[in-house]
Amino acid sequence: MLVVARRKGQRIVLGGDIEIFVTDISRGTVKIGIRAPAQCSILRGEAFDAVEDANREACQARVDDVLRATKPK
Repeated sequence: MLVVARRKGQRIVLGGDIEIFVTDISRGTVKIGIRAPAQCSILRGEAFDAVEDANREACQARVDDVLRATKPK
């Protein structure tokens, strides 16, 4: 993990085509702007975790359905 200190207006560049800008800092909150290619998915961490959990649950439900359907009676 890389940890860097940045001030308002400064940026971090990732891979040459993704830029992260510090746009505002106030009362313990940092606002950032992200410039990235359209095909690059950008999600807040909690949204990413929710999608990942939903996908995991859907996969497990599908496995459970298949197991019930193939279980001898």
